[in-house]
Amino acid sequence: MGIGAYKTKLKGLHKSFESARIAFDFRLLDEAKDIIAYEDIKSYGTLQMIYPHDIEATILSGLLEDDATKKDVKEFFNYIKTNNAKMSDIKSALFMLISAVLKFAREYDVVASQIRQDKGNIIDEVNACGSVKEMNAVVLDFILSAKEMLKKYKSRPKQLADTIKNYIGEQYSMEDLSLNMMAK
Repeated sequence: MGIGAYKTKLKGLHKSFESARIAFDFRLLDEAKDIIAYEDIKSYGTLQMIYPHDIEATILSGLLEDDATKKDVKEFFNYIKTNNAKMSDIKSALFMLISAVLKFAREYDVVASQIRQDKGNIIDEVNACGSVKEMNAVVLDFILSAKEMLKKYKSRPKQLADTIKNYIGEQYSMEDLSLNMMAK
């Protein structure tokens, strides 16, 4: 249960309700507590979303290496949990990380459906989680799956497409260009 900020006038009731919702969201972060007052969550972090771009960069670079991806994802989760008091901000940070991983994977011609392998939509799965611990497991599984797929495809990151594009660009200006020449 979330307890909203104390208001003395009826006009402030909507603000009290909103702060109770924020406190309720935060309850999901601190699973040991059943009841959290809005005033108490300030000790846990800020109400402004803070995103760890540096940790994201470490995770992305680790996707192609045999680095400690699990350790980096754990660090990411600890950072967003510590520095973001609202569940909506934590989900936003996770969606940003998922988006960054998908963008990175596309550079190697790997798409979400290959990473998920019929597990469904990653965003829907994160939204369905009831706790940060569950979200951690879902996102970690997604990132490790992405890492496995990238291992298979990392030797061919758009190389073939770039080679074809460069060849066509070089040969296109030739007057005697034919389909047979392009096929070679």
